[in-house]
Amino acid sequence: MKKTIPLIFLAFAILFGSCKKEEPDTTGTPSGGGTQTSNESPDFVTFNNGAIPSGWKTYTWEVDKKFGHNDNFALKSANSVATVFTTKTMKQEGFVEFYSYGDKISFYIDDVAMPKQSTIGSWSKSVYPLKPGLHTFKWQAEGIDRYIDDIKFYSAN
Repeated sequence: MKKTIPLIFLAFAILFGSCKKEEPDTTGTPSGGGTQTSNESPDFVTFNNGAIPSGWKTYTWEVDKKFGHNDNFALKSANSVATVFTTKTMKQEGFVEFYSYGDKISFYIDDVAMPKQSTIGSWSKSVYPLKPGLHTFKWQAEGIDRYIDDIKFYSAN
């Protein structure tokens, strides 16, 4: 038993040694995929039914029902560091498009940070190309009251 404990600590050190410090504490239960999930199209997410899409994993994001890009609904960061993840399989080349509001929102495709894009009014529109295959998408906000909305996945054709 005494040899097992140091091996467990070594395994955790190796596993978590490359984690970035800005990552949130994800040891708790994420929201999303729970009792309040959305039945929106997985290709166009607007949060307008007040829920997080099924299969999305969020850490300190919540649906705001008063402020959105085209309506009163958006996903809002509710803590100093907030992260939301989802995956999507693209059958052919395509794009991911979304709107964000507030500074210090980072976006990642397959763990690669994407550059910020154009600003239209107070909301920023971002569009990124996608190759066929399975992709992981991550939005990370530093600070409260940062928003993402109208997330669309579509093919190039």
